[in-house]
Amino acid sequence: VQPFERVAVRIGSLVAIADGTAAGDGITLSNTSVANNLVLVGTGLSLSTITLRSRAAANVIDPTGAPVPDNGTDLIAGAVLFFNNSFGNFPTRTLYSSKAGDPAFFDFKLNKGNIPPGFGPLFFTILPDATAVKRNVFVADLVTTNSFRPILPNLAYLDLSTVPGFAGFRDAFIGEAAFGPIPTTDAALRSLVSTGAGPRNTLEQAFTPNVPRSATDASPPEADLAAAVREQLQALGIYARALTPDERLARERLAAIFVTVPARIQPSESDYQVADARVEDRAVRDVIRNATEIGLIGENQSKLGDIADSLKNSYDKCSNDIYRIKKGNDGGVRAADYFVWLKDHESADDDAKRVLNYVRALSATLLKISRLGLTNRELEGSLAQIYGSILRARLNVDPEFFRELVKNVSDSQVASKSKAPKRRSEQTSGLEKPAAAASTIN
Repeated sequence: VQPFERVAVRIGSLVAIADGTAAGDGITLSNTSVANNLVLVGTGLSLSTITLRSRAAANVIDPTGAPVPDNGTDLIAGAVLFFNNSFGNFPTRTLYSSKAGDPAFFDFKLNKGNIPPGFGPLFFTILPDATAVKRNVFVADLVTTNSFRPILPNLAYLDLSTVPGFAGFRDAFIGEAAFGPIPTTDAALRSLVSTGAGPRNTLEQAFTPNVPRSATDASPPEADLAAAVREQLQALGIYARALTPDERLARERLAAIFVTVPARIQPSESDYQVADARVEDRAVRDVIRNATEIGLIGENQSKLGDIADSLKNSYDKCSNDIYRIKKGNDGGVRAADYFVWLKDHESADDDAKRVLNYVRALSATLLKISRLGLTNRELEGSLAQIYGSILRARLNVDPEFFRELVKNVSDSQVASKSKAPKRRSEQTSGLEKPAAAASTIN
């Protein structure tokens, strides 16, 4: 079928099966309109046996005989379904009919396709137009839920029921064919276009691209992280790496699988590497901005000296108060006790206020790190770097004690938002009493 030709089936379905084995065998379609089902069946795991032509906008004749613009190639039917003989059930030359009771019956209501979304580039080819520009091909039908809609650049899905003036399957497709005599005019044929149909972006197939009706290219895969960004992530204990050739190819096919398991039997922290494409660039930059602001990385690390001083001063005051209240009891100062003291003295003590504000900012940054999509092992490696290296060196604080303090602050913020009473933690720290405080905060 050539770029400006149209295949139209006024009554019934069109089932095309590409089962040839010679070079060049396959299905090549341009505009196609089918009253019931348009079913395309490809074969092979590595051959693009279904080829769709794309073209620029052109005029078509509407039911009144007037020319109207048509923006590109359309595949229109009551249901547009894609199959390949490599996955699950698929129509054959002996099983293809949608009529129940027919010996060749195939249940298209139950089987709406079988190609996983990410395998689209393996089985479909979209050809450019005469100017070598690859345009969008639009698939428009009435199927409201279908989890087997292949994804590939320049293939977009439209909801045919949203076409302006659409009065149902009867008027838009086959006139009175389903309800009475077939009209003698060709108005029904000339009205089989999807101009004005809305994109499918709220249905089960969440992967369907949300694109305007005009011809636009699909968004390219996200760019790799810059080397400077990787270096900053590494300072936070997140070891980002570039994609391997196999991973890059899989991403281009929208069927990406990224390796997260270290190759060594006894891996170190740096062996738990995060593939660039696993983390979203904007989220990473947001984490880096927050981490820079609170001095985990960058020039602001020098400002942690003031936090360290306030941490030491407030801890000493808390330790003295608790020691005095307990009259020499050596039960020690827990992170929970210290947090309560900070809260009680926040409004009147500058050191307490400074420590709490910093811990709250740190908690917010750690929350953003936890939402990057890291594995538990990768996340724990990052936290170990932050608490055990960065903060321990800059604040001169025991990592476990400070980690428990941050948890208390985080739990308090969550409880405050939910208006639920906060239970006091029973966690213990390495802190003992004022005389032993130097082992934790010098």
